[in-house]
Amino acid sequence: MLLQIKKTKTFNLVFINLLVIMLADSIGNGMSCVILPAILNNLGGKSAWIGTIMGIQSLLGIVIFLPQATFINKVGERLSVRIGIFINVMVYIFYLFNYKVFIATGKFIEGFADRLLNSSISKVVYDETDEKYNRGKMRAYVDGISAIGTVVSPAIAAALMSISIKIPIVLSIIILTISFIFSKNFPKDINKNIKNEENFDKSLGIKSILNKYYLDHLKKYFKNKYIVAITIPSILFSCLEVFYSIILNLYLLNNKGFTYSQVAILWSVISIINILLQVPSGFLADKKKYISFLLCILFNAIGFVIIISNINSIYVIIAAILLINTGCVFYTTAMSALFGDLTTKEFRLSESESYRMIRGIGEGLLTITLSFVFDKNAIVALIIIGFLIILGTVITLIINRRFEKSLEV
Repeated sequence: MLLQIKKTKTFNLVFINLLVIMLADSIGNGMSCVILPAILNNLGGKSAWIGTIMGIQSLLGIVIFLPQATFINKVGERLSVRIGIFINVMVYIFYLFNYKVFIATGKFIEGFADRLLNSSISKVVYDETDEKYNRGKMRAYVDGISAIGTVVSPAIAAALMSISIKIPIVLSIIILTISFIFSKNFPKDINKNIKNEENFDKSLGIKSILNKYYLDHLKKYFKNKYIVAITIPSILFSCLEVFYSIILNLYLLNNKGFTYSQVAILWSVISIINILLQVPSGFLADKKKYISFLLCILFNAIGFVIIISNINSIYVIIAAILLINTGCVFYTTAMSALFGDLTTKEFRLSESESYRMIRGIGEGLLTITLSFVFDKNAIVALIIIGFLIILGTVITLIINRRFEKSLEV
């Protein structure tokens, strides 16, 4: 009984800490949607240099995923979470300085912080919960509190920026610092009794490390023709990262006459719609994946035609962007379900990790290329992004159909 009470108290403490940390992190991310475009405009409105930083981050992901997993297992979730929050505090401190080198440094280290924070929190959610402790409910609460942060923070940032761009940056620093202090209460070694089978074997040489941690995974990955095939549209669809984080905001501000407040409202509405679409997109992903993919093709075709046209009505453009976002939500939900169907139970870890590594290469190269194209011609960049999304969805639709036929046989 005492053991059960202690476990319940530990679970509640973990749960409360997770909610506080995720709320602070989501507020920072939401404000960044408005802050970063403003900073880029102050520095000349060019995206290539920041896109290059993001691209390099994606490319580095293929070599840091193993050290990161080893690091989390070695030092524990509490220290990993605190380091992730501390790095994010440093990101916004760098943003206070209106120089490219500081902004680039902040954006570069932000990638490491987000990976470390998200991986640590996901591991805690999985390890600390089971059917009795409502894993699904805890995940929903964590995602819900994150959604609240991303809904309200863009509008707050835009309102404060009317006074000074530094005010929302300072506010983000304060909120993240409070989260860092609060995370001191995060339970230490909460999974100390769980045997860790992923620890790095120091006795291995470089060749053995490559074989054990990389080549063996890749061999299993390439044996699954469906996972190899689905990697291609996934890479094409990864252009959404640079589209949402840089290109869309700068395009609306500099080409369509949007204000920072209007961009903030747009992102708040997008967050609300994403919440509302969770149930219907999940239903379609389980029942009729092909409908989700067809909706994505239709909505993106209409949406991109509108935003690259001469239409300058803010309401029409917002409707078009929301249409694009809706199509992409249906796609990503169905794609996630399809990916789970395509992976094999025996080699799921190898297939998924190899898939992420290869996708990271494509995402990095696309991010760098599209940011340079955008600086040369914004319309061409948007046409390429729209084409890649639609092409990726068509390929996914074909793969899904062939997989379903193979099951029928």
